Amino acid sequence: MFSNVYAQLVSNPVQKGLSIRFMYYLEHKKIDSCLLDIEEGTTQTYERQRNQFISAAKEIEKIVNNKAPSIMLVGRNGKQLYRCRYYNPRDRYPDFFQADIYFRDPKADKIEKVVFSDRKMLIQEQKLQQKSVNEIPPAPPLLKPGMP
Repeated sequence: MFSNVYAQLVSNPVQKGLSIRFMYYLEHKKIDSCLLDIEEGTTQTYERQRNQFISAAKEIEKIVNNKAPSIMLVGRNGKQLYRCRYYNPRDRYPDFFQADIYFRDPKADKIEKVVFSDRKMLIQEQKLQQKSVNEIPPAPPLLKPGMP
């Protein structure tokens, strides 16, 4: 009965472990170790990535002690994306920091790229989401007599 049912994306345990390890390295400011997990030949230069990771580590340091971390697989345009975030569920805008860790495909064993979102960016996103939730959708079109 359930042989053709598809549910959530299936996580690659190697990629999930790599994502967790990457975030651990960021939390502990092991930037050189973070760089070892990045796929060679990515679009960003070594120094640019290094600077981004240093900035991210500083942001995480500010919040890591009083925010809960989470990581989950999110599908995005045929790539594997693990979303790592630090949040406080009791806050009006719960997300404080986010790292989107991209893998080229479900079997990749190196990180393709990482995109960071700080508190300010996340609040803007959350406000937009709340606004769209509060909007009333348009009424459906009226059916003409004789239409199903």
